[in-house]
Amino acid sequence: MLPIAGILAFARSPAALWLGAGLAVAAAVWGAYLAVDSRGFARCERDAVLSAAHAAEEAHQFHLAEVERGNALSAELVKTQRRLDATKAEYLAYAHGIAGNCPDPVRVLAHYAARGEPLPETPGPPTNAAPPVSAAALGANIAENYARCIANAAQLEALIGWHAGPEGAVK
Repeated sequence: MLPIAGILAFARSPAALWLGAGLAVAAAVWGAYLAVDSRGFARCERDAVLSAAHAAEEAHQFHLAEVERGNALSAELVKTQRRLDATKAEYLAYAHGIAGNCPDPVRVLAHYAARGEPLPETPGPPTNAAPPVSAAALGANIAENYARCIANAAQLEALIGWHAGPEGAVK
């Protein structure tokens, strides 16, 4: 052990003062480093949370945009389906008008086949027979139907192209 007088003498020496000042400066620098490091870490944590929240918000906005696009597409498809149903009804009415009042043979056959009953006697000629159709009227009808078919196919291709969007692929 050192004598106390020697320790007190060393404490007053310039080397001890420099050593004490160096230790004080080192402690201050170390404290400042820890403070900066902890603030930097806290800032990184805060930035990570903000980045995750921003990414979640972008994903939500993208989802909402896709839902809106899907709703618009559904509305367009409903309009197209209604237009096609109206066209179908028009064709059926026209076909019924030129063919007369015909029974539904497939329904009749399925009815009797399901019950296992024999078919009824074939009815005679209809009482309200349809007037004869000329070949010119029949040809005009076929040409009109063909033109409508081509137009509907073009509309369908345009709808598929619209649905594909600028990327060119249906999702």
